[in-house]
Amino acid sequence: GSTLAKEVVRSIVIPDVEPSLHFKTSGIYLSAQGSLLLPLESINIRAAELQIEQVYPNNVVHCLRDFNAYRAHATGDLTRTVCKETVTFAQKPNEAQVKPLDLRKLLGKDPRGAFIVSAGPKDEPWRHERRLILVTDLGLTVKRSAADLLVWVNALSTAQPVEGAAVSVYSRANQPLATGATDANGIAHFKDIAATGDKQPFAVAATKDADTGVVEIEPTRLDDSDLDTGGRPYLAQGYEAFLYGDRGIYRPGSKVALRAIVRGKEMSGP
Repeated sequence: GSTLAKEVVRSIVIPDVEPSLHFKTSGIYLSAQGSLLLPLESINIRAAELQIEQVYPNNVVHCLRDFNAYRAHATGDLTRTVCKETVTFAQKPNEAQVKPLDLRKLLGKDPRGAFIVSAGPKDEPWRHERRLILVTDLGLTVKRSAADLLVWVNALSTAQPVEGAAVSVYSRANQPLATGATDANGIAHFKDIAATGDKQPFAVAATKDADTGVVEIEPTRLDDSDLDTGGRPYLAQGYEAFLYGDRGIYRPGSKVALRAIVRGKEMSGP
């Protein structure tokens, strides 16, 4: 309800958006038969140094385990540099610029394996962004029970099962816990895996020819908190029985005919 005694003029300075650089994806998998485009978003950064390192196959578990830890910046002994170049962005102040990185062009016609992609201003290492990606045509589905591990391998390009893929289960210490090969249905079934202590399964890898697919078990586990998972587990030892009569009600003095079905592990007869 009041009025100004005189006109008031003030100058307000709005600062530029803080320079930033990041990959517009949180996943790590790229289909080898897909476009292999990795989107890199920049704000107020004109140029960035791009470096791509290929992870040696026997070091993939190390990178999965340590990539987001403090050792993520010291992976040089686990990789080899395959690409270095400068990426430039359009000069549009305070506006996000997205540049799709064509990995097929940067890495060759048919790249396969795990790669660490990093990008950032040359003299500002604290602004560098890093992403671990896996280029493969092998899709893995892993199912666990108390002592079993079932691995199903399919080709991402055709959705068909992959027969004869070498499958390995690794611990967090990169020690092989089990090895096998997929059957005609693309399935490898590992039984009696001790999942305690340092023998806890950490990652599963499948290799076919020059292609390798890897899945880390815990981060990719299906969240079943919203699902009804009640009931007992599958029978692991001993027997179970189902007893029933020939009808639901009897008169006093009637003969009762009972039947029983007894089954052991994997529905085997006693």
